[in-house]
Amino acid sequence: MYVSRRLYEADEAFARAYRLDGRYWPARIGRVLVMLELVTQEKEMDQGDAALSEMQLLRRESGPFANYFPGLLVLCLARTGNTEEARRQLEIFTMPPAMDPVQKALAYLGLGETDQAVLSLHAAFAHSDPLLLWLHLWPVFDPLRGHKRFQELIRRMNLPASK
Repeated sequence: MYVSRRLYEADEAFARAYRLDGRYWPARIGRVLVMLELVTQEKEMDQGDAALSEMQLLRRESGPFANYFPGLLVLCLARTGNTEEARRQLEIFTMPPAMDPVQKALAYLGLGETDQAVLSLHAAFAHSDPLLLWLHLWPVFDPLRGHKRFQELIRRMNLPASK
């Protein structure tokens, strides 16, 4: 539902999964992605605050995925207008050990640095990141669809060009 941009249905599905098990991180991350799209597409600014709160909560929690999505946190900060903090977090997260290239792409995307975002996606491709299989579908990457190097990457991966 997320990739077909049926955002309200996707939000409800992720919310149901979260209610079944609040520790199920894919449901939590899915909800964050949906909330960010509701900010972008529907101008529901309160959803951005909710996404940021969820990312901050995930970050504070212990466990193997507590700091696994730093780029998504930067994206949330940027989409809620906290650009200065987003840049500060990006600086922190890019210190060794290096941030995952897809996460780096999300961070740069949030800061409006589309060239850097696309370069990071190319780096992810060079490392055979399995998340790129969904690159042509994820709404979060819609702002990059017109970028020549993004289109080149989609062609290189033999993925369909349309959403």
